[in-house]
Amino acid sequence: MTIFQKIVNYFKTSIKELKQVNWPSKKETWRYTWKVISLSLIVALALGVIDFILLKLIALII
Repeated sequence: MTIFQKIVNYFKTSIKELKQVNWPSKKETWRYTWKVISLSLIVALALGVIDFILLKLIALII
C-alpha cells in the first residue's frame, strides 16, 4: 500500500466515522456552552478568593 493510498484510506475512514457521530442540537450546544462558562467563572472566583485569603495570611506572618 502506497503512502497516497494510506492517506486516501485515512480520509475515507474519517468521513465514515464522522457520519456516525451523534451531533448535539443547537439548543444543547448553547446549554453546554453556558454551563462551561458558568463553571469557569465559579472556579475563577473561588481561586481568586483563596488567593486573596492566602495573600493576607502570608502578610500577617511576615
